[in-house]
Amino acid sequence: MWLFAVLAAAPLLVPPSAFVARGPSVQVSASTACEQGAAKVESSSAKLAGAVVTLPPEVKGQRVRVAFTVDARAATTGAPLRPPFAFADVELGSPAHRFSGERLRVESPCQRVTFEFDVPLEASRVVVGAEATGVGFFTLSAVEVSPVGRAKRVDWASQSRLGRVGDFWFNDGLVVSRHVGVGGEVHLQPDGSFAGRDGDGVRPGPDPGTWDVKLGAREGHFTWSFDGTTHRFEGTWGTRWKSYPTRIEWSATHVATAWGEVRLELTRFDGAQVEEGCHRFSWCGRAEKLLDVCGLDGEVPQPQALAAFLLDGFERTPVCTDPIP
Repeated sequence: MWLFAVLAAAPLLVPPSAFVARGPSVQVSASTACEQGAAKVESSSAKLAGAVVTLPPEVKGQRVRVAFTVDARAATTGAPLRPPFAFADVELGSPAHRFSGERLRVESPCQRVTFEFDVPLEASRVVVGAEATGVGFFTLSAVEVSPVGRAKRVDWASQSRLGRVGDFWFNDGLVVSRHVGVGGEVHLQPDGSFAGRDGDGVRPGPDPGTWDVKLGAREGHFTWSFDGTTHRFEGTWGTRWKSYPTRIEWSATHVATAWGEVRLELTRFDGAQVEEGCHRFSWCGRAEKLLDVCGLDGEVPQPQALAAFLLDGFERTPVCTDPIP
């Protein structure tokens, strides 16, 4: 739930109605424990329970201090309530994933916890709260959010690389060639899209998992899917005057791309010495024509993966008996 409120110099007091409960058999009700107006989260099982509050979008680009009070009480019967963790998470992307976060174990009753952290302009969501396992309840109360300055801009080029397709590597905020001077660079934007020069970019489409893309003179629209084994982008790609059906798919054993009649089929090249998290794919088992795909086995950062494949380009698979081009 978004709270649309303008951050002023004074702390923002977040009302109990902002809390969202999660976990099985969880209920939220008013409580007077620790602080008036606390949100009370009760769990009748030994599963995870928690309460979170989503900070308003005005915190983007700010360094903020967030404080709230956490109280945990075990039930008289059932699994012991483990000490809860308070947390603050900054999320990026679509679908969102945790970009940075802090955790603090709550060791005493009615403990006041404080986090201070930067919220980059590119953040898609910022949440704070607490969670615990066991049977009992805990309360969150008196949530205050105070801006304390401007957030530092993220230098995405200095951040760790998450993956690579051929010559194009990516991380949370950047897709770029590993060769200096090669064009086709896009950066994460505050609205969650990736954009470059002259209108280039990968932007969310009208439906989840759809993407509108423009890179150089070419543009298109793609839909992402995953069947449990194979990741796939399907759509159209070309100029504004002529485009062709396009498919990009990959798994742990193969890569296949098709742009009109230009089709490429590669299979995993076993025994290759590659970076951790990479698979090397080859044409006809021959080492002279290779493609590395890295960091795309688990949850796929869809805009970065799509941009990297498109920037790396399309080739036609030679016949296996052809000489090496």
